[in-house]
Amino acid sequence: MDDYLEHDAVGLADLVRTKQVSPAELLEAAQARADAVNPRINAIVRRLDPPVSRAGAEGPFYGVPFLFKDLDHHLAGHPTGAGSRAWQSYLHTENDVVSDRWLAAGLVVFGRTNTPEFGAKGITEPLVGGPTRNPWNLDHAPGGSSGGSAAAVAAGIVPCSAASDGGGSIRIPASACGVFGLKATRGLIPAGPQIGEGLLGSVSNGVHSRSVRDTAAMLDLLAGPSPTSPYLAARPATTLLQEMGRDPGVLRVAVCTDIDQMITQNLGWVPYTQLANLTGLPAMSVPLHWTPAGLPIGSQFVGRLGSEAMLLRLASQLEAAQPWWHRRPPL
Repeated sequence: MDDYLEHDAVGLADLVRTKQVSPAELLEAAQARADAVNPRINAIVRRLDPPVSRAGAEGPFYGVPFLFKDLDHHLAGHPTGAGSRAWQSYLHTENDVVSDRWLAAGLVVFGRTNTPEFGAKGITEPLVGGPTRNPWNLDHAPGGSSGGSAAAVAAGIVPCSAASDGGGSIRIPASACGVFGLKATRGLIPAGPQIGEGLLGSVSNGVHSRSVRDTAAMLDLLAGPSPTSPYLAARPATTLLQEMGRDPGVLRVAVCTDIDQMITQNLGWVPYTQLANLTGLPAMSVPLHWTPAGLPIGSQFVGRLGSEAMLLRLASQLEAAQPWWHRRPPL
Protein backbone atom coordinates (compact mmCIF):
# COMPACT_ATOMS: atom_id res chain seq x y z
CA MET A 1 0.00 0.00 0.00
CA ASP A 2 1.92 3.01 -1.27
CA ASP A 3 -0.05 5.74 0.55
CA TYR A 4 -0.21 4.10 3.98
CA LEU A 5 1.45 7.11 5.64
CA GLU A 6 -1.16 9.50 4.24
CA HIS A 7 -4.06 8.14 6.31
CA ASP A 8 -5.02 8.28 9.96
CA ALA A 9 -6.64 5.31 11.70
CA VAL A 10 -10.18 6.49 10.94
CA GLY A 11 -9.17 6.88 7.31
CA LEU A 12 -7.61 3.42 7.13
CA ALA A 13 -10.75 1.90 8.64
CA ASP A 14 -12.82 3.65 5.97
CA LEU A 15 -10.61 2.15 3.26
CA VAL A 16 -11.18 -1.33 4.70
CA ARG A 17 -14.92 -0.72 5.07
CA THR A 18 -15.22 0.32 1.43
CA LYS A 19 -13.03 -2.59 0.32
CA GLN A 20 -10.35 -0.38 -1.19
CA VAL A 21 -7.76 -2.22 0.88
CA SER A 22 -7.71 -5.37 2.98
CA PRO A 23 -6.63 -5.79 6.61
CA ALA A 24 -3.81 -8.02 5.41
CA GLU A 25 -2.50 -5.26 3.13
CA LEU A 26 -2.60 -2.73 5.98
CA LEU A 27 -0.76 -5.11 8.29
CA GLU A 28 1.88 -5.74 5.62
CA ALA A 29 2.39 -1.98 5.21
CA ALA A 30 2.69 -1.40 8.95
CA GLN A 31 5.14 -4.25 9.41
CA ALA A 32 7.20 -3.04 6.45
CA ARG A 33 7.36 0.44 7.96
CA ALA A 34 8.37 -1.04 11.30
CA ASP A 35 11.11 -3.09 9.64
CA ALA A 36 12.41 0.05 7.94
CA VAL A 37 12.52 2.47 10.89
CA ASN A 38 12.35 0.55 14.16
CA PRO A 39 16.02 -0.51 14.13
CA ARG A 40 16.89 3.19 14.39
CA ILE A 41 14.34 4.30 16.97
CA ASN A 42 13.64 1.15 19.02
CA ALA A 43 9.98 2.03 19.52
CA ILE A 44 8.73 -1.58 19.34
CA VAL A 45 10.35 -3.97 21.79
CA ARG A 46 8.12 -6.99 21.28
CA ARG A 47 6.63 -8.19 17.99
CA LEU A 48 3.50 -10.34 18.16
CA ASP A 49 3.66 -13.13 15.60
CA PRO A 50 0.98 -13.96 14.74
CA PRO A 51 -0.69 -10.63 15.45
CA VAL A 52 -3.55 -10.59 17.92
CA SER A 53 -7.05 -9.74 16.73
CA ARG A 54 -10.57 -10.89 17.53
CA ALA A 55 -12.35 -13.11 15.03
CA GLY A 56 -15.57 -11.55 13.83
CA ALA A 57 -14.90 -8.19 15.48
CA GLU A 58 -15.75 -5.78 12.68
CA GLY A 59 -15.89 -2.67 14.84
CA PRO A 60 -15.08 0.95 13.95
CA PHE A 61 -11.36 0.21 13.49
CA TYR A 62 -11.68 -3.14 11.77
CA GLY A 63 -8.42 -4.14 10.11
CA VAL A 64 -6.33 -1.21 11.35
CA PRO A 65 -2.81 -2.11 12.61
CA PHE A 66 -2.18 -1.16 16.24
CA LEU A 67 0.44 -1.37 18.98
CA PHE A 68 -0.02 -1.93 22.72
CA LYS A 69 2.25 -0.33 25.29
CA ASP A 70 4.44 -2.91 27.05
CA LEU A 71 2.96 -1.81 30.39
CA ASP A 72 -0.50 -3.05 31.41
CA HIS A 73 -2.73 -3.50 28.32
CA HIS A 74 -2.47 -7.20 29.16
CA LEU A 75 -3.34 -10.02 26.76
CA ALA A 76 -4.16 -13.49 28.03
CA GLY A 77 -1.37 -15.92 27.22
CA HIS A 78 1.12 -13.16 26.45
CA PRO A 79 3.77 -11.43 28.57
CA THR A 80 3.74 -7.71 29.37
CA GLY A 81 7.36 -6.84 30.07
CA ALA A 82 6.79 -3.48 31.83
CA GLY A 83 10.37 -2.51 30.97
CA SER A 84 11.64 -4.92 33.63
CA ARG A 85 13.81 -8.00 33.33
CA ALA A 86 11.65 -9.62 36.02
CA TRP A 87 8.46 -9.57 33.91
CA GLN A 88 9.65 -10.61 30.47
CA SER A 89 8.25 -14.14 30.55
CA TYR A 90 5.27 -13.86 32.89
CA LEU A 91 2.11 -14.85 30.99
CA HIS A 92 -1.11 -13.11 31.92
CA THR A 93 -4.30 -15.10 32.37
CA GLU A 94 -6.83 -12.50 31.22
CA ASN A 95 -7.14 -9.42 29.06
CA ASP A 96 -7.34 -5.92 30.45
CA VAL A 97 -10.69 -4.21 29.90
CA VAL A 98 -9.12 -1.69 27.51
CA SER A 99 -7.39 -4.51 25.63
CA ASP A 100 -10.77 -6.17 25.13
CA ARG A 101 -12.29 -2.91 23.92
CA TRP A 102 -9.51 -2.32 21.42
CA LEU A 103 -9.82 -5.88 20.10
CA ALA A 104 -13.62 -5.58 19.92
CA ALA A 105 -13.12 -2.47 17.78
CA GLY A 106 -11.38 -4.66 15.18
CA LEU A 107 -7.79 -3.49 15.70
CA VAL A 108 -4.92 -5.80 14.76
CA VAL A 109 -2.21 -5.75 17.44
CA PHE A 110 1.20 -6.71 16.06
CA GLY A 111 3.60 -5.44 18.71
CA ARG A 112 4.31 -3.73 22.02
CA THR A 113 6.05 -0.40 22.49
CA ASN A 114 8.91 0.45 24.79
CA THR A 115 8.50 1.89 28.29
CA PRO A 116 10.83 2.63 31.23
CA GLU A 117 10.78 0.07 34.02
CA PHE A 118 7.23 0.01 35.43
CA GLY A 119 6.56 3.31 33.67
CA ALA A 120 8.25 5.20 36.49
CA LYS A 121 10.12 7.88 34.54
CA GLY A 122 9.51 10.56 31.95
CA ILE A 123 12.11 8.96 29.70
CA THR A 124 12.12 5.63 27.88
CA GLU A 125 15.47 4.00 28.55
CA PRO A 126 14.98 0.59 30.24
CA LEU A 127 17.97 -1.67 30.63
CA VAL A 128 16.05 -4.65 29.28
CA GLY A 129 14.83 -3.04 26.06
CA GLY A 130 17.37 -0.30 25.53
CA PRO A 131 16.57 3.35 24.87
CA THR A 132 13.97 4.58 22.43
CA ARG A 133 15.15 7.39 20.17
CA ASN A 134 13.23 10.46 19.07
CA PRO A 135 12.39 10.14 15.34
CA TRP A 136 13.00 13.86 14.84
CA ASN A 137 16.59 13.60 16.07
CA LEU A 138 18.08 10.27 17.08
CA ASP A 139 20.34 12.00 19.62
CA HIS A 140 17.25 13.10 21.56
CA ALA A 141 14.82 11.25 23.83
CA PRO A 142 11.12 10.77 23.06
CA GLY A 143 9.98 11.35 26.63
CA GLY A 144 8.12 8.74 28.64
CA SER A 145 6.73 6.63 29.89
CA SER A 146 4.82 6.05 26.65
CA GLY A 147 7.88 7.02 24.65
CA GLY A 148 7.78 3.97 22.40
CA SER A 149 4.17 4.67 21.49
CA ALA A 150 4.75 8.31 20.56
CA ALA A 151 7.90 7.46 18.60
CA ALA A 152 6.05 4.75 16.65
CA VAL A 153 3.27 7.16 15.68
CA ALA A 154 5.68 9.97 14.77
CA ALA A 155 7.71 7.56 12.64
CA GLY A 156 4.62 6.39 10.75
CA ILE A 157 4.63 2.78 11.91
CA VAL A 158 1.01 3.20 12.97
CA PRO A 159 -1.23 6.28 12.91
CA CYS A 160 -2.45 5.60 16.44
CA SER A 161 -0.98 3.60 19.33
CA ALA A 162 -1.97 2.61 22.87
CA ALA A 163 -0.56 4.70 25.71
CA SER A 164 -1.17 5.51 29.37
CA ASP A 165 -0.60 8.50 31.61
CA GLY A 166 0.07 8.49 35.36
CA GLY A 167 2.09 11.71 35.60
CA GLY A 168 2.37 12.97 32.05
CA SER A 169 3.19 9.73 30.24
CA ILE A 170 0.94 10.49 27.27
CA ARG A 171 1.53 14.23 27.12
CA ILE A 172 5.32 14.34 27.62
CA PRO A 173 6.09 11.97 24.70
CA ALA A 174 3.40 13.62 22.58
CA SER A 175 5.19 16.94 23.05
CA ALA A 176 8.64 15.50 22.37
CA CYS A 177 7.55 13.56 19.27
CA GLY A 178 5.15 16.02 17.66
CA VAL A 179 1.95 13.97 17.98
CA PHE A 180 -1.38 14.51 19.70
CA GLY A 181 -2.07 13.08 23.15
CA LEU A 182 -4.94 13.50 25.63
CA LYS A 183 -5.23 12.24 29.20
CA ALA A 184 -8.88 11.71 30.06
CA THR A 185 -10.81 12.67 33.20
CA ARG A 186 -10.20 10.37 36.16
CA GLY A 187 -12.42 7.31 35.95
CA LEU A 188 -13.67 7.87 32.41
CA ILE A 189 -11.63 4.93 31.09
CA PRO A 190 -11.55 1.74 33.22
CA ALA A 191 -8.39 0.09 34.53
CA GLY A 192 -9.72 -3.41 35.34
CA PRO A 193 -10.04 -6.23 35.82
CA GLN A 194 -6.95 -6.70 38.01
CA ILE A 195 -7.34 -3.32 39.74
CA GLY A 196 -10.05 -0.72 40.17
CA GLU A 197 -7.77 2.20 39.36
CA GLY A 198 -4.05 2.76 38.96
CA LEU A 199 -1.96 4.92 41.31
CA LEU A 200 -5.01 6.00 43.35
CA GLY A 201 -6.78 7.16 40.22
CA SER A 202 -3.87 9.06 38.70
CA VAL A 203 -3.43 6.72 35.73
CA SER A 204 -5.55 6.96 32.60
CA ASN A 205 -5.31 4.80 29.51
CA GLY A 206 -5.46 6.43 26.10
CA VAL A 207 -3.60 6.76 22.82
CA HIS A 208 -1.15 8.77 20.81
CA SER A 209 -2.33 9.82 17.37
CA ARG A 210 -1.34 12.02 14.47
CA SER A 211 -4.89 13.32 14.01
CA VAL A 212 -7.23 14.70 16.67
CA ARG A 213 -10.18 12.70 15.35
CA ASP A 214 -8.35 9.41 15.94
CA THR A 215 -8.03 10.22 19.64
CA ALA A 216 -11.69 11.27 19.76
CA ALA A 217 -12.82 8.01 18.16
CA MET A 218 -10.57 5.97 20.46
CA LEU A 219 -11.93 7.69 23.57
CA ASP A 220 -15.45 6.92 22.36
CA LEU A 221 -14.75 3.19 22.40
CA LEU A 222 -12.68 3.20 25.62
CA ALA A 223 -14.96 5.35 27.81
CA GLY A 224 -17.39 3.79 30.24
CA PRO A 225 -17.13 1.78 33.46
CA SER A 226 -16.36 -1.88 33.94
CA PRO A 227 -17.52 -4.14 36.80
CA THR A 228 -14.36 -3.30 38.79
CA SER A 229 -14.64 0.49 38.38
CA PRO A 230 -14.74 2.12 41.85
CA TYR A 231 -16.98 4.97 40.67
CA LEU A 232 -18.61 6.40 37.56
CA ALA A 233 -17.33 9.36 35.60
CA ALA A 234 -19.84 11.40 33.61
CA ARG A 235 -20.00 10.35 29.97
CA PRO A 236 -19.93 12.97 27.21
CA ALA A 237 -23.39 13.96 25.97
CA THR A 238 -22.51 12.98 22.38
CA THR A 239 -19.78 10.90 20.83
CA LEU A 240 -16.49 12.74 20.91
CA LEU A 241 -15.95 12.07 17.23
CA GLN A 242 -19.06 14.16 16.56
CA GLU A 243 -17.37 17.09 18.30
CA MET A 244 -14.76 17.40 15.56
CA GLY A 245 -15.08 20.72 13.76
CA ARG A 246 -17.50 22.23 16.25
CA ASP A 247 -16.72 25.66 17.68
CA PRO A 248 -15.31 25.39 21.21
CA GLY A 249 -16.88 28.73 22.03
CA VAL A 250 -15.28 31.63 23.83
CA LEU A 251 -12.73 30.21 26.26
CA ARG A 252 -11.07 31.81 29.24
CA VAL A 253 -7.43 30.71 29.48
CA ALA A 254 -5.69 30.81 32.84
CA VAL A 255 -1.90 30.73 33.09
CA CYS A 256 -0.59 29.44 36.41
CA THR A 257 2.10 31.68 37.90
CA ASP A 258 1.76 31.06 41.63
CA ILE A 259 2.55 27.36 41.88
CA ASP A 260 6.24 27.35 41.04
CA GLN A 261 7.36 26.66 44.61
CA MET A 262 4.92 23.80 45.03
CA ILE A 263 5.98 22.35 41.69
CA THR A 264 9.67 22.60 42.54
CA GLN A 265 9.26 20.97 45.94
CA ASN A 266 6.82 18.20 45.07
CA LEU A 267 6.65 17.52 41.35
CA GLY A 268 10.23 17.81 40.21
CA TRP A 269 10.19 14.72 37.98
CA VAL A 270 7.20 15.82 35.91
CA PRO A 271 6.66 19.45 36.94
CA TYR A 272 3.93 20.64 34.58
CA THR A 273 1.94 17.51 33.80
CA GLN A 274 1.26 15.61 37.03
CA LEU A 275 -1.09 18.24 38.47
CA ALA A 276 -3.72 17.02 36.01
CA ASN A 277 -3.22 13.46 37.24
CA LEU A 278 -3.45 14.39 40.91
CA THR A 279 -6.61 16.43 40.37
CA GLY A 280 -8.15 14.08 37.81
CA LEU A 281 -8.51 16.83 35.21
CA PRO A 282 -8.36 16.08 31.47
CA ALA A 283 -5.31 17.50 29.72
CA MET A 284 -3.82 17.35 26.25
CA SER A 285 -0.61 18.11 24.39
CA VAL A 286 -1.09 19.67 20.95
CA PRO A 287 1.89 19.77 18.51
CA LEU A 288 1.87 23.45 17.63
CA HIS A 289 5.56 24.40 17.47
CA TRP A 290 8.83 23.17 15.98
CA THR A 291 12.17 24.67 16.99
CA PRO A 292 14.66 26.03 14.43
CA ALA A 293 16.54 22.76 14.92
CA GLY A 294 13.45 20.80 13.85
CA LEU A 295 12.34 19.47 17.22
CA PRO A 296 8.65 19.55 18.14
CA ILE A 297 7.28 21.20 21.28
CA GLY A 298 3.71 20.54 22.36
CA SER A 299 1.38 23.02 24.04
CA GLN A 300 -0.52 21.70 27.05
CA PHE A 301 -4.16 22.57 27.70
CA VAL A 302 -5.97 21.47 30.87
CA GLY A 303 -9.76 21.48 31.16
CA ARG A 304 -12.41 21.08 33.81
CA LEU A 305 -13.53 17.62 34.91
CA GLY A 306 -15.45 15.99 32.08
CA SER A 307 -14.47 18.60 29.49
CA GLU A 308 -12.99 16.22 26.90
CA ALA A 309 -15.49 17.47 24.31
CA MET A 310 -14.38 21.07 24.77
CA LEU A 311 -10.70 20.15 24.63
CA LEU A 312 -11.18 18.12 21.47
CA ARG A 313 -13.14 20.93 19.82
CA LEU A 314 -10.27 23.27 20.64
CA ALA A 315 -7.68 20.78 19.38
CA SER A 316 -9.64 20.27 16.16
CA GLN A 317 -9.76 24.03 15.64
CA LEU A 318 -6.02 24.35 16.25
CA GLU A 319 -5.34 21.43 13.92
CA ALA A 320 -7.22 23.21 11.15
CA ALA A 321 -5.59 26.60 11.82
CA GLN A 322 -2.03 25.31 12.20
CA PRO A 323 -1.83 21.84 10.63
CA TRP A 324 0.90 19.42 11.62
CA TRP A 325 -0.15 16.41 9.55
CA HIS A 326 2.26 17.23 6.72
CA ARG A 327 5.31 17.22 8.99
CA ARG A 328 7.48 14.09 8.83
CA PRO A 329 10.64 13.27 10.82
CA PRO A 330 13.79 12.83 8.70
CA LEU A 331 14.06 9.05 9.01
